Amino acid sequence: MRPLYFLSIASLLAVGCAQSPEDRLVGNWTVDAEGTKIPDIPIPDLVKPFQEQIRNVHVKLLSDRTFVLASPTVVEGKWSYKAGEVEFVPAKQPDKSMLRGFDAAASMFTGKTVRAKLNSEQTTLTVTQDTPIGQVVLRLRKSG
Repeated sequence: MRPLYFLSIASLLAVGCAQSPEDRLVGNWTVDAEGTKIPDIPIPDLVKPFQEQIRNVHVKLLSDRTFVLASPTVVEGKWSYKAGEVEFVPAKQPDKSMLRGFDAAASMFTGKTVRAKLNSEQTTLTVTQDTPIGQVVLRLRKSG
């Protein structure tokens, strides 16, 4: 009888502690280089800095449903989750003077709502965005 009692308590605790999909998204996300696709850039001197910059992007999703994107420029705003997508809504557009050079990641998240598809395991977010140089696919992987 006792083992059944402890099993019942453990089951109740597990159900009570289950996280919502939104709660599982909270944390740090970093760029997955293998899943990120960058178009060919016709100016050879920009290729390497652009690739390095996009691969150093970090996004933090906070439990209060705000986010902070850190590339050379910081973009903050609110995020929400619905039906397999995360929507990022920047709080305000950063001052153009704050954009260091061509900040690809910040420009993807600046001044517009961005939607990212969440994979079924809830471990990667994929943003596909048209930019002046072509389509960029930015894949973020949950890192903590």
